[in-house]
Order: sequence, then structure tokens, then C-alpha cells
Amino acid sequence: MKCRRGTLVMLALSLFFVFPRAACPDDSDYLEEEDLEEYKSARVTKTVEGLNFNVEADRPIEKVDGVLRPVAIDTYVAIKFKKLEQQLDRRLAALEERLKALEAAVEGLAQRAEEEAAASGPAHTPQEAPEAPGPAL
Repeated sequence: MKCRRGTLVMLALSLFFVFPRAACPDDSDYLEEEDLEEYKSARVTKTVEGLNFNVEADRPIEKVDGVLRPVAIDTYVAIKFKKLEQQLDRRLAALEERLKALEAAVEGLAQRAEEEAAASGPAHTPQEAPEAPGPAL
């Protein structure tokens, strides 16, 4: 049994050190070709205090206990959602303003139509054409 356990440990270590990609696959293993291109183009190399980080362009680098690292994924996602919420709030405010302007314009048109209808007097029907005399019987 000891021999097998030692063999398994050696196999695991060789997988980790000799074939690190097999032991720890990166994100590119799970992405389709077109998604992979978009993923790679969205990332940049940031250099902070001589250290290179391959991260998203808007992802901040922070120092935690003297160690530089990208902000945690939950913090980064919260930042992204906060920016999205601000954008949506601005768009909503612009749409509400536009809706108010349109409602005012419709009210103005309705009022103008009522005034024109009142100014033209009672609703008149087209005059009936006089009957043409028919043939005498």
C-alpha cells in the first residue's frame, strides 16, 4: 500500500510541476474561440511597483498585508454593477424627462384641437345635395 501511495504522490507532483497546465487549467480551456478573443482583448498588462498583472483594464490593483494583487472578484463585480446602475439611472432620468416633454406636447396639441373645434362653431354636417327631379310618370 505504501508503494502505491508514494506512486500516487509522485504522479500528482509530476502533473503539477511537469504539466502545470493539466493540473491547473486556465480560463481559456473553457471558452469558445470567439469568446476567447474577446476575453483576451478585454485584459491588459498592468505594471505596479515592478509587478505585471494580466487583468481587466478597469480592475484596480490593491495592496493587502503588503502584497499587491488585483481586487477580489466580488469587489470587482460590485464595482461593475455600481457603474451599470449609475448608467441605468442616468438613462432612466433622461427617458423620464423625454416622456414628460412628450406628454406636455400631446396635451398642448389636444388643447389646440379643442380650441379650433370650438372656434369653428357647432359641428356641421355636409350639406345634402338637392334631389334631382326624376322623370315624370
